Amino acid sequence: MTPIEEFHDDLFRAANYEKEQCAKLDGYYTPTDRSCYYNGSQNSIPCRYRINRKCYPHVNSSYTASTCANIGGVFKTASTQGESGSFCYYKQFDCAYQYANGQCYRFVTPVNNTTECDSNYGGYYENEYCYHECPDTKYLINDQCYDTRSSQYTQSDCEDVEGVYDHDYCYCNRYSNQTTNQCYLYFSSTYNEGTCASIGGYYSQNRQGCYYDSFSCSYSYGGQCYDRYYDYWLTGQCDEANGYLSGSRCYVSYYYCPYVINRKCYFYTSESYDCRSCRLLAGFMYSDTCYYKSNNCSEPLYLASNHQCYENQTTVRTAADCSSVSGETFHDEDNDLCYFSSGECSSGHYANCQCYNHRSTVYTVASCRNFDGYYINGRCYYNSSYCRYYHSIKGQCYRRSSQWYSQPTCLNIGGYYVGGTCYYDSFNCSGFTADYYECYMNRSSTYSRATCTNIGGIYGYLSSGRRYYSTGRHLYSGRTYYCLYNTFSCTG
Repeated sequence: MTPIEEFHDDLFRAANYEKEQCAKLDGYYTPTDRSCYYNGSQNSIPCRYRINRKCYPHVNSSYTASTCANIGGVFKTASTQGESGSFCYYKQFDCAYQYANGQCYRFVTPVNNTTECDSNYGGYYENEYCYHECPDTKYLINDQCYDTRSSQYTQSDCEDVEGVYDHDYCYCNRYSNQTTNQCYLYFSSTYNEGTCASIGGYYSQNRQGCYYDSFSCSYSYGGQCYDRYYDYWLTGQCDEANGYLSGSRCYVSYYYCPYVINRKCYFYTSESYDCRSCRLLAGFMYSDTCYYKSNNCSEPLYLASNHQCYENQTTVRTAADCSSVSGETFHDEDNDLCYFSSGECSSGHYANCQCYNHRSTVYTVASCRNFDGYYINGRCYYNSSYCRYYHSIKGQCYRRSSQWYSQPTCLNIGGYYVGGTCYYDSFNCSGFTADYYECYMNRSSTYSRATCTNIGGIYGYLSSGRRYYSTGRHLYSGRTYYCLYNTFSCTG
């Protein structure tokens, strides 16, 4: 019997071992093929399962074929004993990609809902993210997934559209509902990414410009394109949204400002986050939805299995150990982990899922809103009452000023009148307006013109809704006239 024949089921061959290394394995070195034949497995790994002449210590039937490949395993539809099913043989679960739902996914993409995840990627949806592999309809090159492949590109053109050139093919992705293997009519280095998205173009990071076919735009200002506008924004608020300010109207694009709450832009929404999670993400809770800017719950925060966000994480033995931790806690019994955050407010006051430094009953609803406070139950919760961009009068913060409005009108629209000037927030007249700049709280069709004048009112006729025009010198038959007034105060 030759020495090689002594090796049976546990026979291994290695062509990269020298004769001395082979001897340490108690193997047999053959100079003809420069190989070492030895009994057992490399790296002291127990050889429980031998697949394709390789040793694997573990097997798992819950791992998908892609998970198995991503952790360096071998996927089989039959076990080593001949049983049919799904079997992943692997050395250790070392996922270098994205871990979710007990699987190892190569890619993770932000999506809006489960349907988008299923239809576009065929992946697993969790907390506004889709964990997936590269679909069969796309191309996996150098660990990247590309939408299209074209042989009509040169290597430099391929790089211009941020593709990868491999074996005379350009692999690239789709952007803004258009594919990068299209021929665009125009290129502009002055359009920003928001404008490019609004006109359906493709923005190249390499060339720092926009490829597009036509400048079809909803609102064009300052050489850029915007999708919608909001009134009564300040310069700082509009700048933060990458918008264009015209007067007090700010034009913004969906690309830079997809969600707007209280004159602030947010990039993400979640209906699963509670108030505590939303607060940790510096978000704003509105109608049971958290609006936030940061890219989900990531370091230094921790996302627990209950889909909530926490400040800290530690290992515990029991649920009682976790509950003894101060603050808000959650016990993950499957992994013996305790997630916890400090209380709702370590100092200050808590309202609308946020912490505020101060609260007061002095400020009006409008003043509270003007310095970014939150008003509820007769109290204003705020961090600073500094009226930075507006008018600070008598301890209140007013957005506008005008010398056109009379003192009664100023009071009727919630303003403050001093020195011939009305300080107010908006011309919101809950009564009746006359000639666009007067506001009265009462109306009568029985008072004569003289009586109306004597009680400080305006005699006029209906325009539409609650708007009236004052009469001139003549009254016309067939027209109904009214007296608009505040109080019936007759001094005569």
